[in-house]
Amino acid sequence: MASSLASQLYKMRTLDRAMGNERAHNVRASFLFDGRQAADLDTQTIFDIGRDGLQELRQMNQRFDAYADTLFSEAIKDMDRVLQTKEENAKLDESIRSFLFQLAPHFLTKPAGKAIEWLVRRFRIHEFNARDVLAAIMPYHETKAFLTMLTIITFETSDMDLFGFLVAQRKSRRLLDRQTLMAQCLRDRSLMAFVCEAVFRACRQGLDYPGLHSFYAMVMSQYIGQLPTIDNSAVQFVVPCVLDGLSLSSRDAQAAAYMVLGSLAARATLTEDALEKVLCAVAGRRPADVRTMAMCLVQVLQTQADAFNARLPARLLGVLASHATLPRILSQLAESFDVEMFMRPLLSSLAHHAFTSAELSQFLAALVAALPVAYAPTLCERIVAEYIAHGGAQGSSAEIVDVVRLRYGQQLEDAIGAAAAGSSSAVGDSEAMHKMLYELKAGGSNNRSGVVHIKETSTTLYLSINHADAGIRLVAAKALKAIVAGERTDVELSREEASSLVVDRLAHDDSEQVLEVVLSLPLPTLVEGPALVAALVSVLDDERVPLGKLSSSVAGNLLAIDATDAQTYGRVASAL
Repeated sequence: MASSLASQLYKMRTLDRAMGNERAHNVRASFLFDGRQAADLDTQTIFDIGRDGLQELRQMNQRFDAYADTLFSEAIKDMDRVLQTKEENAKLDESIRSFLFQLAPHFLTKPAGKAIEWLVRRFRIHEFNARDVLAAIMPYHETKAFLTMLTIITFETSDMDLFGFLVAQRKSRRLLDRQTLMAQCLRDRSLMAFVCEAVFRACRQGLDYPGLHSFYAMVMSQYIGQLPTIDNSAVQFVVPCVLDGLSLSSRDAQAAAYMVLGSLAARATLTEDALEKVLCAVAGRRPADVRTMAMCLVQVLQTQADAFNARLPARLLGVLASHATLPRILSQLAESFDVEMFMRPLLSSLAHHAFTSAELSQFLAALVAALPVAYAPTLCERIVAEYIAHGGAQGSSAEIVDVVRLRYGQQLEDAIGAAAAGSSSAVGDSEAMHKMLYELKAGGSNNRSGVVHIKETSTTLYLSINHADAGIRLVAAKALKAIVAGERTDVELSREEASSLVVDRLAHDDSEQVLEVVLSLPLPTLVEGPALVAALVSVLDDERVPLGKLSSSVAGNLLAIDATDAQTYGRVASAL
């Protein structure tokens, strides 16, 4: 009852002030002038100042053009918002909110100050839009401009629980330092939520300016670091903030979310469900920078090693496999950092699923081709165990066995010997098991690309064409071209085997030279129409390499496809 009465009295006072004559006031709220100076300036003068500021802002960003006919128009100059309907004021508030966030990147400039002065005079944003004002300028909380704005803000009674601490700052005219802000966030989590939502709203409005994301990352990381304990409620509060940050397309916004997630993972043990959700979001929401994304995954799993019991979820593996450049990036990270706590469960989990998933088998093959030999023992032991568990290997699983045998021959033999001697708990002691181990040691795959040797690379065609080094892939692509052309009489590949290698390069390779060689092959005779169209379109759409002269090669191959069925014809026509 008391709160309701106070709110009514507040509105009555506001209305009384609005209905009075402007010249009757000795003091006026102002962002640019002191109260007495502002009282001597009429509405037309302030309007001219505001319009001048808007013109300067329009030169900085064309997005401000839209406000020339609304908030800064002649038609609205004499409008009194107190006399407007609820619906009209709601529409006005939305326009003001949009403008304030658009203004935020320029808040410390003179044109912004001029525009704010008009908004204060005509629309009294310091009274009716206090929350939006603070939300837009909170990243500048340690500046004098923020304090100036704070000194004229009038808080609604309902906002005092959230912003009451700012009254003391205003009275003492002290800058709102980070320590004071963090102390209040720790006392009242709703203030931290307000800060996060303000940042995300700015991002959703298309804003991406220096200071915005670093402010979010630092405030959230400090908040996590200064909490006495990280309980379930704290995790449930922070995780949605991380997910919101990951959903943004901005590189800086995603990097800030990675930083916050790293801070949380360093202090809290996440549940398996929460960790799976977050990691899938990290890897799956179109990361702007795959390397930074990979570093975040490594950091989190280094601190959450026991969450999945050494077995990563299949959903996460599928998301990781969608990034063609990830094997090469992980190889680079392994050379500079300790990534063992991430790589061992990753390789073990991929080995498990490679026997049932062609996609994950191919992803594991790419990793094997790129990673240092230090990870071979773990992988080989798991391959042996899965080979026995599945009663052998066929199709894509046979290919990965060939790749591991050729890349890590000695380590695979050691793992087979250990299993045969009964030293591995993953195998039994039956005659069938020993027969499978013999077959595994002898090699039972019919995948000829896994055994075709390339003298120049000292390894096989399959490993060479999937190698992390573009130069080695180029040599392999040329060798494949020679085999297809019949220039190498010592070996022959089936159409299916050649098609598999070709499609994989078109879909994933990021080397212009490699793609140029692959595109020069007689592709329509090697690859079925629908699969070839999809692979060629990926070259055009993925922007992995500058297209340049590749465009004509892609177009030529598309035109050469015998598109007898309507679906293939439609895709070719659409691509062209």
